Amino acid sequence: MDNLDELPPLNLDLYKKYKNIINGLGNFWTRFNRGCAFRCKFCLPSENYSKSSKIVKFRSFENCIADLEAIINTKWLKIRVLHIVDPLFFPKRSIRNKFFKEMERLSDYIDFSLNIFDRVETSTMKDLDNYKKYNVTVGFGLESVSKKLLIRMGKVLGRDKEQIEISADSYLNKTIKLIKYSNQINLPIVFFYLLGVPGTDKETLNERRSFFFDRRPDGDILMEKYKINLEFFMFAIFTGNTIYDRGEEMFGAKYHFPEWWKIFDKDQAAYAVTINPSKNLVYAQQFKPTMEFIKNVFKYQMKLKNQFYFLPKLIEYKSNFIKTMKIYEKHNDSLGRTNYNINIPIHN
Repeated sequence: MDNLDELPPLNLDLYKKYKNIINGLGNFWTRFNRGCAFRCKFCLPSENYSKSSKIVKFRSFENCIADLEAIINTKWLKIRVLHIVDPLFFPKRSIRNKFFKEMERLSDYIDFSLNIFDRVETSTMKDLDNYKKYNVTVGFGLESVSKKLLIRMGKVLGRDKEQIEISADSYLNKTIKLIKYSNQINLPIVFFYLLGVPGTDKETLNERRSFFFDRRPDGDILMEKYKINLEFFMFAIFTGNTIYDRGEEMFGAKYHFPEWWKIFDKDQAAYAVTINPSKNLVYAQQFKPTMEFIKNVFKYQMKLKNQFYFLPKLIEYKSNFIKTMKIYEKHNDSLGRTNYNINIPIHN
């Protein structure tokens, strides 16, 4: 579909028979745009073979607001969160500013929060002010704080090597600004963070630890001073992007189950993340440093009384990691077994 305005207006009558389920969940999902202007080498929306994913298309602003008003004005719809699941929320600066002006008019009638996705490069401190003002929860696809890994993932852009290096430095500096300013205005933001991305090696693991836990030139240790909400995800391989097609060639990675979706198992998703990220770092070798990193994040953040972190969540991370480790070891049964004894209890 070339023109998204050919889509009919949102008709909530079609959802009414599901109202008990929708209201029970407390969530509703919609989207205004299609495609992504960026070309991250690991991402489906930005790199998919499908033409419709590569081309950025927008609905008219008026139609987007009409859908939002339909959700606001539907009496039977009682939700806590509206998720606007565009890969990037109103990427055109002029339209984004126009949206915030509309929120000035609509905010008194909205009794739910909005959940949107933004990018480190495109967000401004003024955007954070508006997210705070209009009760918008924002998630950033941070993915990594390793400069080398950001470049390998295609997360930062540039015409040549020098410009890409500058972009990576700018990306990390902007991340620090977002962390500090969001703390200043007491706005919780979520950074989605990928673990085990192809291209990960011992050097990138050290960069990850250093970014958050080393003392910076201004004297700050980020993880010690600021509330930083990191939502961790194990990297999963999917067709439709460069990392899937060429990751083994580019980084010496090994995809143990490249067609994991054909494995019908209750733990099917675990097969998608069972990969050696690089030739010098097999899957088992990242278990201990990654769990120690996650544990230290929880330790520091729980000292700051950051409610984003709690002990059952940490235990779940470890449990999922161990589940995948066992699949890996079963597939590589000549390996010695990993020591899973990472001490979990954290005392404030």
